[in-house]
Amino acid sequence: ISEAKSFSNAVLWTGYPGQSGGTALGEILYGITNPSGRLPMTFYPADYVNQISYGDMSMRTTPGRTYKFYTGKPVFSFGDGLSYTTFTMEWMSTLKNMVFTSEQLKRLGDIKYEVKVTNTGKLGGSVPVLAYVTSNVPGAPQKELFGFQKVYLEAGKSANLFFSTTPEVFSTVDVKGNREVKRGEFMIQIGQLKDTVFIK
Repeated sequence: ISEAKSFSNAVLWTGYPGQSGGTALGEILYGITNPSGRLPMTFYPADYVNQISYGDMSMRTTPGRTYKFYTGKPVFSFGDGLSYTTFTMEWMSTLKNMVFTSEQLKRLGDIKYEVKVTNTGKLGGSVPVLAYVTSNVPGAPQKELFGFQKVYLEAGKSANLFFSTTPEVFSTVDVKGNREVKRGEFMIQIGQLKDTVFIK
């Protein structure tokens, strides 16, 4: 797939298309259907098989496994996908650069985010909005999905989406399987938007 990517403007990955897969592919290629899928996996470069032993099932063994721990440059990343239209996003309500202790976070419960999504292209289409958390906490995943929503919008139309982070979103699981909220800097990324939460 790396070779195909080098001379192609786009790659259409179909997985297991099934009985009606041919019809679905034709409708996408001829513009009848606007694609909106997102990759459910990471595509590694070909030499990845030489970098990690398949007898080692640890997620964190260098260069790591899955989008959570892979530190190399993927051919395509988990969550990648294209559309025949374009979308923009903006915060509608969120507190910027919030600072909490772990106890305050537990008492607060959910932190709520509102995002306005607008179809700025000429075609109607659906967009999956993925919500991730990243942090500088040692041992934590470099990125972790905590929510997603998919919305269909006609050209020029907008919709407001709501996401929330529970205290568990900011927790890290140690090698013994214990989950704990630790001090650190956390980046909440919802679609194209980012916000920082500090836990002290």
